[in-house]
Amino acid sequence: MLLTIIAFIFVFGVVVFAHELGHFLSARRFGVKVEEFALGIPPRVFAKKKGDTIYALNLIPIGGYVRLAGEDGKKDNSESNLLNKKAWQRVTIFAAGVLFNFITAYLLLVLFYTFGGRAIIAGMWDYAAVENTQRVIITEVEKDSPAAIEGIEGGDAIISVNGEPVYLHQTVFGAIQADSDKSLDLVIERNGQEFDKNITTYTDTISIDGEEVEAERVGVVLETTGKIKTKWYMAPIVAAQEFWHLVKLSVSGVWDFVRTLFTTFTVSDQVGGPVAIAQITGAAASLGFAAVVQIIILLNIILGVFNILPFPALDGGHIATIGFEKLTGKEIPNRTKEIINFVGFALLLLLVLVVTWGDLGRIGVIEKIKDIF
Repeated sequence: MLLTIIAFIFVFGVVVFAHELGHFLSARRFGVKVEEFALGIPPRVFAKKKGDTIYALNLIPIGGYVRLAGEDGKKDNSESNLLNKKAWQRVTIFAAGVLFNFITAYLLLVLFYTFGGRAIIAGMWDYAAVENTQRVIITEVEKDSPAAIEGIEGGDAIISVNGEPVYLHQTVFGAIQADSDKSLDLVIERNGQEFDKNITTYTDTISIDGEEVEAERVGVVLETTGKIKTKWYMAPIVAAQEFWHLVKLSVSGVWDFVRTLFTTFTVSDQVGGPVAIAQITGAAASLGFAAVVQIIILLNIILGVFNILPFPALDGGHIATIGFEKLTGKEIPNRTKEIINFVGFALLLLLVLVVTWGDLGRIGVIEKIKDIF
């Protein structure tokens, strides 16, 4: 639990800091007064004023904000007021958070491919310049299990499942869980030689985090070994390819989420909130620092893609408002902006609560609360 909490605070802190730093530096670049730079959501834990800016650390480690002069709609004659800046400068300030999330993700990808590490994001090895030594190793075979009957031994490596190469034991586990009593075609490597095996899964009851659940099994314990790496001079190129791949996946995922939300007024079970992110970061932390770095990369890209949506209270919403005013030549009244942003923020907060409720339901917390009462 402690490891999960520490990993969650660290990962969220890096992602939010990168985002808010983009707003902060771009605002300072254009001479806009930054009244406060804060990480987390109040109540405030620590604050220190340096120059015109208050630097604050808040208690709830989710989110953060940069408060700019004029952002509240109060316009004056000061050159440091946001509202007195040109439209393109204001757009740049609001877009800079997303840009810094993307820059952070790309730079971390470059470092990851340069120094190497165990990939937990499927497909990171699918580039010609990448040296891939990852293997799925069978560390233990249960007596009289389907795997033992087929002659599989500890130390064997699983090269492919149903014709698809595998480099993560989670991929093998997913294939096993796909259907009950499913026949799996495996390619096994032992002492440099490959041979085919066909194994039928069976349903068993196992304990996961204290919960008894049914799962498909073949009677083996799996582990991922090795890592991926590339030459230092190829790392920026491979990182750019993987970055674009992850951006496309994120855009597709966000689009599916938005389309489902507005057409069916439901949230997919595949969508996770802070609780799910905490679980994922905790699991990643148990796998090592390289896994945590990959979670930071993913969250930077997802946050960037989501934040650029033209929805009130998001950066994309502010940019859309500026664009509308520029195209129509009419300024939206401050009171109207306040109402729109308030409603947008309230809807986002409601969405977070709904998703969090779903997360708690999936991990059994809701049922436990019901049992208490």
